[in-house]
Order: sequence, then structure tokens, then C-alpha cells
Amino acid sequence: MIEGEFIGNGGTNPTDSGEGPKEGKGTNPTDSGEGPKEGKGTNPTDSGEGPKEGKGTNPTDSGGGPKEGKRTNPTDSGERPKEGKGTNSTEPKEVSREGKGPIRSANDVEKYVNLTGAFPFTNKYQKNKRINTLLKEIKNNKYKENRMGSMYLIRSLLETYTHEYIDYFVKNDKIEYRIKGVARDRTKRKQKLRELLYNNIKEHLKKFYPEFEEEIELIEITFTENNNAAATRIINFYIHSQTQVPDYQELLDSWKKVSAILKCLDEILFNNMSLSD
Repeated sequence: MIEGEFIGNGGTNPTDSGEGPKEGKGTNPTDSGEGPKEGKGTNPTDSGEGPKEGKGTNPTDSGGGPKEGKRTNPTDSGERPKEGKGTNSTEPKEVSREGKGPIRSANDVEKYVNLTGAFPFTNKYQKNKRINTLLKEIKNNKYKENRMGSMYLIRSLLETYTHEYIDYFVKNDKIEYRIKGVARDRTKRKQKLRELLYNNIKEHLKKFYPEFEEEIELIEITFTENNNAAATRIINFYIHSQTQVPDYQELLDSWKKVSAILKCLDEILFNNMSLSD
């Protein structure tokens, strides 16, 4: 509603006298043919002028972009939102490789209570009850408070996945896909865990699943025989030591490497079992 009153003879209608309205507050610019006088309360959409600068103007009426200020909507002006809290962005906060889970920032991992919070892993392959139970315990385990128990869980999961993968491919119906040189019965296998991973699983992946090139390279680096930093060597050292206990950074590093390899084995087992069902 337009502020002010008509100036004239005590509320008379200026259109009856034939005279234009006298200058003052509240004249109606649409009756006299004149543009609105500058002042408070004029409607910028009637005069054809853009809105005056100030708080509360609606940028969608004038065609101009929003003035800088609080609560402007960046989607109306076509501009990208300013950096800061509360901006609405469609870009993901965590970068992830397809099918390989999100990658955590190096500065974020230590704040998580669980290993799977720092480096997430959810198994798609769920036909092995031991794997399901071990992963559930790892997810619920506060690794900084249970460092020895956490190392045992990591090794047990790695060993179980290794034998599960070999079990499937050593007995595979397609002879060309079979893993050779390993006993069909896991209780009769003479190779160490490191040897099964490095000599058998790595070579099988290189031949039949070369798309997992990063995981193949990780096995190459992490489980090589003469590597003092080999994952199984570090894990076994702490498991068999009579005096030493791993610190939480060593647990994080071991889980980071092991979980990356296990995701690869889990994906292959899941896809193959899905096809055979």
C-alpha cells in the first residue's frame, strides 16, 4: 500500500478538479502521468526504474543480480555460492572411486573411533560367516583402546579372505581360471599367508583381473619377501611379540593396506558368486 495522503482540498479526488496533484507525499504517479518522486515506499516496478540499493529489495523483479548482503540466494543470480558455512553445494564432500569407497583426507583418519570409520569397508560377499563376524567386530571395536585385539582381527580377516578366494578358484569349473599349485584342501596348504597373496593371488589377478592394477601393485609392494615394512611381517611381529604392542598409527596403516586389497577380493568373489547363483 502506498504511504501518505493526497494533498489538496481535504481528501478531494484530484481527477475530479481537472488539476494535477500537488507535489507532496503519497501522490499516485499513475494518475498524473509523471514518474514517482524520490522517496520512501515508491514501487520500482511501476516506474520502470531498478530498485534502489538497500536491504530487502527483490532481485528477481528488476532483472539485476542480488546485492551483496545476508541471505541472498545464489541460485537466482546465476553466481556460485560464496565459501562459508551453510552454502548449498551439489558437489560431494568425499571423493570416491567407483566401487572402491570414499577416500579419507590424511588429516581426518585419526579422529575416527573405529578402523572402518577411517578407511570404510563393507563386504558385498556375505557367504562366509567368519568374514561377516570379523567385520562386525572390527566395525564395533575401538581400536585405540584395543590395539592387540585389533591387530588380531585384521590378520584373521586377511587370512580368511585369502583362503576363501583360493578355495573358489582352485575348485573353479573353468579350468583356465583355476589357481594352480595350491592344495584344494586349505588344511593341507603349505604356503605361508604372504606367499599365497604374493605368489598365487597376485599372479591370478594380473592374468584374469588386470583392471585391479592398483591393488596388484599394492600387493607387490606390501607383501614382497624382503620388505621389512611388509604388512604381514609387521602384523606377525606384534602378534608373536612378548613385549611389544602396536600403536594406533601402525594399526591404521595396516588396515589401510589390508582393506584396500580385501575390497578387491570381495568384489571378485561377490560378482562370481552372483553369476553362479
